Amino acid sequence: MGLVQALRGFELDMLVLNPAWERETVPGALERLIENIKHLPDQEPDTLDDRKAALYTDLPPPTTLTKSISQYLSRNRARNDASNRAEFLRPTSDTSCARTDAKTLNRDTQMKYDIAKNEDGPLRRTMKRKVSEEKADEAESPALSERIVNVETHLAVHYGMYPTISYPTASQWLAVPSPPASLPTRIQFLEEHIIRLEKEYPPWAALHFNQPRRNASLFLSVA
Repeated sequence: MGLVQALRGFELDMLVLNPAWERETVPGALERLIENIKHLPDQEPDTLDDRKAALYTDLPPPTTLTKSISQYLSRNRARNDASNRAEFLRPTSDTSCARTDAKTLNRDTQMKYDIAKNEDGPLRRTMKRKVSEEKADEAESPALSERIVNVETHLAVHYGMYPTISYPTASQWLAVPSPPASLPTRIQFLEEHIIRLEKEYPPWAALHFNQPRRNASLFLSVA
């Protein structure tokens, strides 16, 4: 068996090394090879980047990604242009530009406004007195300030939102956010508080307050 295989190899070597066989066979084989190469279909050569992307990843090559992104952007641009033309152009104009041939829009319908009632005056919150001026009265007369504070505490005066009558409406509420800065103003506020108690609670005021002219006023009203 080994001698037969050696004989076959020796015969093949003799065939290849035979110059007569080369002169007869090799030229014809080369001609057929050339003809076959000429009839091969032309293929666009792949770039090195394309071959790398195909070998190492499953993603498409960069050229395909660029084309997809460009197509996506063009579709979005076309959709936005159509939306702008439908919203801002007059319907009668076929070919025009929204920047030069814009239609009139009533912008007031998109606005909401409320009327603010400033009970304290327009400059109440924008102007502020200096700290030294606000505390000047209390610094000059601390005893008087303490007496006023005691009266306010006794009368249960609360600074804030309070009604002017027993059943007030929205416009009948007065706002005093903080104690007045000056002592005369605080005294005036206490006087108004006492007057309000006399108006809203006459029996209670007649029992607890000294009202010397009450009998005279009742007599005049009866007469």
